[in-house]
Amino acid sequence: MSILNSSLTSGRAFAAAILLVVLLSAIVPIHTVSAATTATLTPNGQGFYTAWSGDNTDVDETSSQDCGSSDSVITGTANARESFTLNLSSIPNGATITSVSITTWDRGDSASGGTYKTFTRLNGTDLDAAANLTTSTASSGTCTQRGP
Repeated sequence: MSILNSSLTSGRAFAAAILLVVLLSAIVPIHTVSAATTATLTPNGQGFYTAWSGDNTDVDETSSQDCGSSDSVITGTANARESFTLNLSSIPNGATITSVSITTWDRGDSASGGTYKTFTRLNGTDLDAAANLTTSTASSGTCTQRGP
């Protein structure tokens, strides 16, 4: 009888331990933790706005920037907007984006001192940067980097 009683007690203790683990799993959620990563996304298509001369195929984002006429989009019109789409396939589903930084390269064209403002567009809403950027004064193809 004592062997049977000991087996029942051990079996009940084991069942109680399993039940406790199951209950704790339901109460204390398990969270997946991942490290922060940074990705560089480059233009892959024409965006919503197309007021400047040129398009995304004129922007050379894979090699050194030369800011020449075949490697740029250009406008002389005040408040004109140009935008590009980005390939988001490298961002995992469910990822949380905590910040976006925009890097541009510019140069003055026939008139120096022009200004422009970067912006993002998400779900049909534009968010403009706080400040205008003033183009460099060189028109010989010398580029100035703006942003990180």
